[in-house]
Amino acid sequence: MPFRNVLNKPAIRLCYLLLVHQLAVAGLTPGVKYSVGTNMNPRGVVLADFSGDKKLDIAVVNVTGNSVSILLGNGDGTFQSPMSYPTGPSPWGLEAGDFNNDGNNDLVVATSGQAAVSLLLGKGDGSFQAAKTIPVSGLAPTAVAVGDFNKDGNLDMVVIAHASGNIDVFLGNGDGTFRAPVSYPVDVLPRWVVVQDFRGIGILDLAIANAQNSNVSVLLGNGDGTFGKTINYPAGNTPVGLAPADLRNDGIYDLITADNLGSSVSVLLGNGDGTFQLPVSYTAGSHPFLDATGDFNGDGNQDVLVANSGNNFVTLFLGNGDGTLQQPGTNYTVGTSPEGLAVGDINGDGAPDAIVANTRDNNVQVLLNVGTVTPSPNSLVFKTQLIGTTSSPQPVTLTNSSNASVAISNIAASGDFAETNTCGASLGPASSCSVSVTFTPTAGGKCTGTLSITDNAAGSPQTVSLTGTGGAADLQPHKLSFAPQKVGTTSGAQPATLTNLGTTTLSISKIAIGGTDLKDFAQTNNCGTALLAGKSCTISVTFTPTATGGRTAVLTVSDNGGGGQQAVTLSGTGE
Repeated sequence: MPFRNVLNKPAIRLCYLLLVHQLAVAGLTPGVKYSVGTNMNPRGVVLADFSGDKKLDIAVVNVTGNSVSILLGNGDGTFQSPMSYPTGPSPWGLEAGDFNNDGNNDLVVATSGQAAVSLLLGKGDGSFQAAKTIPVSGLAPTAVAVGDFNKDGNLDMVVIAHASGNIDVFLGNGDGTFRAPVSYPVDVLPRWVVVQDFRGIGILDLAIANAQNSNVSVLLGNGDGTFGKTINYPAGNTPVGLAPADLRNDGIYDLITADNLGSSVSVLLGNGDGTFQLPVSYTAGSHPFLDATGDFNGDGNQDVLVANSGNNFVTLFLGNGDGTLQQPGTNYTVGTSPEGLAVGDINGDGAPDAIVANTRDNNVQVLLNVGTVTPSPNSLVFKTQLIGTTSSPQPVTLTNSSNASVAISNIAASGDFAETNTCGASLGPASSCSVSVTFTPTAGGKCTGTLSITDNAAGSPQTVSLTGTGGAADLQPHKLSFAPQKVGTTSGAQPATLTNLGTTTLSISKIAIGGTDLKDFAQTNNCGTALLAGKSCTISVTFTPTATGGRTAVLTVSDNGGGGQQAVTLSGTGE
């Protein structure tokens, strides 16, 4: 079985993806570019282990170079210099798989300059045998996908004939040869094909993006290597890329098209029976060419990455887990005319990265995910705090759960909140740091703010919502203690001062004494029902014990100063 079929993610058109694990970040860093030579015009790209070292390697077709270049991976996100192997004329799309069951990944290449595909059998050390030509029935094959269509344990393939409007299905013999193709009509100018079980019954189906009539053809598999009648579903404007993904986490595969003239990606939700709903489109860049999927922010939801050939960047749309995507997407600038795209964990950190083929720059470019930053908790609520005073700190833990370091450029709290942290300029792999947040209200009432962590991880800035209440009413002291007093006699008065620290009038609804021995204490005051901003009033409390021993109560003031109620504990001893 090919590497990606082991993951149950069969082939996809010109943009071949490899879904590996869930990413922890949605931050991609466009990095090293590897030249494949002058005037090579690289396009289709795939990731697979060609050398048997369990590290992902790159295979990229060179349209004008009539070849495929292999860049062996070092396992750390870097690659060795390319080695090129001749193919048929104008290779466009390719796919990896073990077609002769020797345990080595091979390559099949759709060569649009002839009615054929080129098969390159892998030697297991990263090198390949000379290409074999396998004729197809249609003209200008542009994409190929693979899967076991008849469930015999041998890998089969489907090839798009772009100029003929049909596909050819080749059943594999398991020795690197194939039976004569069976042709199925689709629609005008088919571009890419994907293989997936859209019904959840263990039988592979086909989906084809048709550019001219802006639709997707679906052919349901019969399980014996044959397919049913072609059914077309509307898509976005001129779909040229296609990817399957479970966007709703319901076990049902959906389809996402890259709409070249629509400057969008469109989502066709699957119904679980091989049929699809009407497309919902999301604005992308100029001339989207390919799309790929994966969990790019580690939230358990599938996201969508699209290469925009018209304005030289890739766009990442985060999925919400309900079949919708967040808009707008995040753009990452790459080279000129990105028209090849693959996704996989190329540096072994458990986070899928991306490879882009920059067609006009004659290179492939690495886009690494740079780590995972997760703040916990994602919200803090502070108790009522007196205006101008600072609360006790509350902690937030930042965790990088990947094996890649994250560069932290800024940590800041907004509003009436402040922070200190132990994080420094970077957060290492599988490590944590602490942020302490305090609340110093400048006004009464509810206060909100945000703790923002800016870094080179996806989803940056990560945020924590902050909420607190500013208390405008200050009642001092917080405790009144009376000297021993004979039962039935009244002490001298002790004052408690209520101050309005706010900028508006404080409304006082109630001043009262409650608690266990409330009848032993009494109060009088000059506060009234309103206290002007910046003013104070006095509450005079006396103690008249009704019994011997310790006596306790509480003086409370109810107002609209943000805390709702202020309190002074009262104590004395009757003798």
